[in-house]
Amino acid sequence: DASLWARHLREASEAMRGDTVSALLHLAHQSSQQVIQRGNYYIADASARGRFVNLDKTLSRIPQVDWFGRANVNVVLPNESQPKSGRIPPPVLFSHSTSLDLAVNLRRVQHARQPIVVVAEVSGFNKDGSIALDRTASLNPECLMLRTDINRYIEAAAIQMRCGKATMQEHLCAAKDPYLFLCR
Repeated sequence: DASLWARHLREASEAMRGDTVSALLHLAHQSSQQVIQRGNYYIADASARGRFVNLDKTLSRIPQVDWFGRANVNVVLPNESQPKSGRIPPPVLFSHSTSLDLAVNLRRVQHARQPIVVVAEVSGFNKDGSIALDRTASLNPECLMLRTDINRYIEAAAIQMRCGKATMQEHLCAAKDPYLFLCR
């Protein structure tokens, strides 16, 4: 029951019980991953039947991940009036909403007319240099692992790197040429 979970999360947050908040977020993360694996979920409503939501049209079959570093990115410099590539950098939006809520609301307005990019920052890694998928605080925004299928893309990126010498952490946190990956 989502409302019961939300009430317990609010109560634990107000009581500053970090262990309980962490456990509740972990449960939500596990539930989200199970839903993504199954491809559907059930919503209880006022009727006795409720309804199933099918995610087949929403989830891509094969997560596509593209890696970018200095060698394959055209960077628009702050003092450059018109970038050499002819591309104009996207606008930056400021809002009180979370980045995911903002993206959802923009999509409702824009439909599929243009891509919407949500930037996430990875801050939690395991000892082997992989992204710590078992901790929601490993990504910012923290709700990303709870509300999206980002885990599938991170796993696809890890598969692409398995033959390389550098870890995910070394690529993403490099001082001279940090990489990023785009999930499509």
